[in-house]
Amino acid sequence: MSPLSAFATLSDSVVVDSGMKFMDIIEDILAQLTPMAVMHFGANVLTRISQLFDKYMDMLIKSLPGPSDDDNLTELKEVIHFRDETDSEQLALLGLAFTILDELLPLAVIKVWSLTNESKELESENIVPNASITAELKEWKRSLQHSFDKLRDHFCRQYVLTFIYSRQGKTRLNALIYLSGEGADLYWDSDPLPSLPFQALFAKLQQLTTVAGDVLLGKEKIQKILLARLTETVVMWLSEEQEFWDVFEDESIPLKPLGLQQLILDMHFTVEIARFAGYPSPHVLRIASAIIAREIRTFSARGIDPQSALSEDEWFVETA
Repeated sequence: MSPLSAFATLSDSVVVDSGMKFMDIIEDILAQLTPMAVMHFGANVLTRISQLFDKYMDMLIKSLPGPSDDDNLTELKEVIHFRDETDSEQLALLGLAFTILDELLPLAVIKVWSLTNESKELESENIVPNASITAELKEWKRSLQHSFDKLRDHFCRQYVLTFIYSRQGKTRLNALIYLSGEGADLYWDSDPLPSLPFQALFAKLQQLTTVAGDVLLGKEKIQKILLARLTETVVMWLSEEQEFWDVFEDESIPLKPLGLQQLILDMHFTVEIARFAGYPSPHVLRIASAIIAREIRTFSARGIDPQSALSEDEWFVETA
């Protein structure tokens, strides 16, 4: 039984069937190769398999909800209406793609390539398989990973955009939550807390972790890859969203030190989410640190002494 069958009850059967058909095509290609053909044309065959896998990833991307990279997101910032696929269905699709990438394709290819090393046909021709074959396989795996990363990043991007733009009021992530400072929106009177959007993010990731534990049972590697990338995507969005930063740079809008404190706490909280959940990401730490540094510069440029808002780093970490 194919390992892909495990996803049959969790995902669209059409998607599972497509994965099996994809592997049938690859196995048909490999079945036609002789050791001599691998020696002379192996690199071309690997390139062709990479191209087919890349096209298959593009097809799976279209099976996921959310805008593609070519879509204009401007209108989506008011309300995003994605198709109603469940988390379990989307995770099953990603699990299927990762199983092909990480298990089935390498197993099928290496099985054929290993026969080249044992070939009597090559011995009779005095041909010795060389190190270039190993290099070709490594490059091939990198190419496959790049294609899968497109699918992973699309999922993470649409998931984060849904989280950000579908929420309303105080749980919506935008610059306004760092401007009030009246106590109702920022939590510094006695027991500082992350802002409501980041508390909601934590709850959302916990929920997804639970679903992933069921859908991707035994596949801890892809679980951690997805959860780490989701966390990275949140801070990447915050770092790159110019509308967010325009609010702080608008001199007609008053800023308060409390807002800076809250943003710093939220960034430390995000780093701690990833660390304690078992998927620490140096990328998250770098981006969060860059966001904090940019915010400090922005507040300083507006005439606010950032030192009046800053505690020791250890305090922020412990509080987060």
